[in-house]
Amino acid sequence: MLRKYVIIKGQPILFSTEIIHADVVSKVTDVESAGFFIITNGDKDKKINVMCLGESVSLAINSRPEIDEEIIKEFLTLKY
Repeated sequence: MLRKYVIIKGQPILFSTEIIHADVVSKVTDVESAGFFIITNGDKDKKINVMCLGESVSLAINSRPEIDEEIIKEFLTLKY
């Protein structure tokens, strides 16, 4: 399922595609990257896979697929 994200200070904010990036954070916030992501489960190992793509037009910032994928994956797999 396709979702949106922004990365601020190395932390992801994940939200629905129905929400505009600029409605989540302002343009003056130090946004490192923003775009879309998809989560899938690995077939054999059952670990989650994250794919980041695109950009935020409303914030005028691109995604950083390799970096953002790792940040979101780590965030989603944290165990408390």
